[in-house]
Amino acid sequence: MNLQKRDCGMEMKLVPYGAGWTDVHFKIGDDNLYFIITSVWGDQFSRLLEVLYCLHPDQHDPQYVHVVDFWDETPQKIELNWDEEGSSSHWSFLRLPSETEDFQVQIDICIRRDEEKHYSYQVRYQDFCYAVAKTCTEVLKSHGIYGYHHSTYVDDLNLRHLLFVKAVALDCFDARTLTWFEEGLGEGTDFEKELELLLFDM
Repeated sequence: MNLQKRDCGMEMKLVPYGAGWTDVHFKIGDDNLYFIITSVWGDQFSRLLEVLYCLHPDQHDPQYVHVVDFWDETPQKIELNWDEEGSSSHWSFLRLPSETEDFQVQIDICIRRDEEKHYSYQVRYQDFCYAVAKTCTEVLKSHGIYGYHHSTYVDDLNLRHLLFVKAVALDCFDARTLTWFEEGLGEGTDFEKELELLLFDM
């Protein structure tokens, strides 16, 4: 597969430091944002992967229809909330109109701590996918699948979502090519290509 690193213009770092707590550092433009995620309630980090998975126009997974606002059968808006046990961070994602799959996303973030701060950005969907897929790859390589779950107590990074988001980020869908088997045997993908994509350092 033709997988190539690139600069997406933003940086994200996921730090599951144990006891059910997770830090997220997000550098975008001149802003360095910091988030805390508790395991007690609210969305977990994996919700961000789910958001990106759901916003793509090719996704019509009935499992997620209830969490996305649609416009003319196109996923348009979705939200998440990270709780800090007394403080919180609310994210709203709006897919901006586009005739192509290379679209922009409006991201509005409200951080409620001692004071309430609001941030708003327009980013390329593919670039934001890159930032999120990169930090997911890094944390899986540093902590492992079970190690990440054990550190956060409750969160699991959905590998199917990560495969899709990473394929979008790298503009390489070879690992998602479906092969139809004989009748009654379903369909399959190339597991070795999926592993190559998951392991690729971004």
